[in-house]
Order: sequence, then C-alpha cells, then structure tokens
Amino acid sequence: MTATSEGEGKRSALVTGGASGIGQAACIALARRGVAVVVADLDEDGAHRTARSIATEGFDAIACRLDVTVDADCA
Repeated sequence: MTATSEGEGKRSALVTGGASGIGQAACIALARRGVAVVVADLDEDGAHRTARSIATEGFDAIACRLDVTVDADCA
C-alpha cells in the first residue's frame, strides 16, 4: 500500500511491503519520479537494502521495520 502527501513542494510516500516484489518496484518507481520514499517492511534488512539501492541512484529514501498488524508500529 502506498500513501502520498505533498508539502513544501516535495512529495513523500510510505510504502508498506517495500523490501521486495511489487512494494519494492513501487518504491523505485516513486523515487525515480522525485518522491521521497519511506521503505517499510517486516523485513528490516530488506527494507534497508531497497532504500540503499534507491539512494545509490541519487534519490531520497529511508527504511524502517513496520508491522501494520501491530498498533504500536503504526502510532
């Protein structure tokens, strides 16, 4: 799932499941369009790999571990 917002001229997106598959592809596609990406996934190492890959291309990305089934992770 992807949520985007605009503010101060820079768009950002939080992508859940961003460590692999469709989520990873979404992260890369968004970053290449100038969107700052938060790569969120249960697989924290995978999220960091995706974020590093995006950053290597010169785009903005950070990674975090997120379990959307845990309320505290989403607060």
